[in-house]
Amino acid sequence: MLIRTYYSPRDTKWDIRHKVWNYIEVKNLASFPRPVHNRIPNFKGALEACEKVPLLEIFTKAAVVKVDPDKPLEGVRLASLQVYCSDCLLSTADHIFKCTSSTCLVFCIVCII
Repeated sequence: MLIRTYYSPRDTKWDIRHKVWNYIEVKNLASFPRPVHNRIPNFKGALEACEKVPLLEIFTKAAVVKVDPDKPLEGVRLASLQVYCSDCLLSTADHIFKCTSSTCLVFCIVCII
């Protein structure tokens, strides 16, 4: 779905974020959790979008993949683990972990949930 919202060259990053958050709420495109303001929002179709990431050339050629813990990126975390588990960086609010064979199964499964 293409979002057609008009921005002024004077709009700040914060202004644009508010316009996008408002659009997502007004058009009922958000999924749990709500409200979407002040976060990377989960949206309808997020999992389908994530399923396309492994098809991207930049993803297949990446030496390291970093995926944030936000809900709409859950599918990207799963794809990263399936393809690049030994080189996957998983971030929490306070730490970035590089998976190794000893930590991957325990830590990565917790991150996916």
